[in-house]
Amino acid sequence: MKYKGRLLLVDDDVDFATTLSEWLVAKGFQTGIVRTAGDAMTSIGDEAPDCVLLDIGLPDLSGMDLIGRIAELDAKLPVVMVTGVSKLDTAIDAIKKGAYDYIVKPIDHDALLIKVVNAVESRRAFRTIAQFERDLTKTYGFDKFIFKSDLMKSTVEHLRLLAENDSTVLVSGESGVGKELAAKTIHYNGPRRLAPFVAISCAAVPETLIENELFGHEKGSFTDAFERQHGKFEHASGGTIFLDEIGDLPASMQTKLLRVLQERTFNRIGGTRDIKVDVRVIAATNIDLVAAVAQGTFRSDLFYRLSVLPIEMPSLRERPDDIMPLADHFIGVFAGKVGKKLQGFSKGAREKLMAYHWPGNVRELQNAIERAAVMAKQAKIRSDDIALGAVEAEPAAPRLDEGGIESLEDLQAAHIRKALQSCDWNISRVAGLLGIGRDTLYRKIRQFGIKR
Repeated sequence: MKYKGRLLLVDDDVDFATTLSEWLVAKGFQTGIVRTAGDAMTSIGDEAPDCVLLDIGLPDLSGMDLIGRIAELDAKLPVVMVTGVSKLDTAIDAIKKGAYDYIVKPIDHDALLIKVVNAVESRRAFRTIAQFERDLTKTYGFDKFIFKSDLMKSTVEHLRLLAENDSTVLVSGESGVGKELAAKTIHYNGPRRLAPFVAISCAAVPETLIENELFGHEKGSFTDAFERQHGKFEHASGGTIFLDEIGDLPASMQTKLLRVLQERTFNRIGGTRDIKVDVRVIAATNIDLVAAVAQGTFRSDLFYRLSVLPIEMPSLRERPDDIMPLADHFIGVFAGKVGKKLQGFSKGAREKLMAYHWPGNVRELQNAIERAAVMAKQAKIRSDDIALGAVEAEPAAPRLDEGGIESLEDLQAAHIRKALQSCDWNISRVAGLLGIGRDTLYRKIRQFGIKR
């Protein structure tokens, strides 16, 4: 038989407790009976019940006083007070002291069953949430940062402080340093960890669509708007929205984002009603926003609103002591994936890893180790197994004729591809270099089938 839960009856009236216990067992519960407060505390520690049915009048301690001691031992253990005193102030006093619910003798069994089932379900819900929190800590704990350097140690300590707060955070740093990991670590170790974490890349969404992605739209607000759509801010309600590559946010949207940060309200496209939003904003950038403000491409007031709690994730070349700890970690991860028993790196491989400048930072290191794990023919990764700074050759462009003249489209595609690679796909920067708009650049990327 699968039991519905374990109950502890604390009552010095043995006949009453035994009769009630037999009835509860028939309803699918496991039960235990004790007569004193001292025995109750021992049983709670040993048996971990899902709910306590507690009589007010006990021989060694008042049930009212025992509630407080139970809370000290297990704050989330629900206690249902059972008493022969039918007074409202007694019930109120019990609830104030921490009782989950209250029932008066003679017992209405149907009413008691409802209260007990609800109490047991609340206990299970708490345990589920507690397990979820443990899983989050395991996935996004601060120990997920692999490091040996003092610089990274101070950075992780800084992240701990930011996680305890609820203000807006601006994470800066080069591509591949772990800005999104930092954002998730802040969220999942903070007060909003059980609420949604919603991420959006401001560079990956065309300018014409970014407002809809962030704020949504009302039904009929434009062609094909057949129903209301919620944006990222609403999906993140109560939690955190992560605005990656915030430096690529178009000027028109900077003003609207500023309003959200200042007033915590926005309007959907086609809507007139102010929608209040309760979210924590974490933004990230791989460009110098101070320089962008000086150049007039980023609003200074928005910058100050975003950088309430700034943190910079250091590049890998700034913390060379972390290269090998990270490499050893990655080889452990990928050895299992490729089905090989790899035993680390040769001396030459280590020297090669340490001498490289890592422009792609941790992400580049991870990719390099994954390739090395695939290519390795021996137990130890050798220097020849590691390819650094290599860019895969582009397929040869088709020719107009045998004379070797490329088409204008092929030249244009190659030029855009090269610009994207050199700027690490920073859309705003590439558009500026090429002298075209962001929308035009997105259209060309789709037209030529350029992939990151």
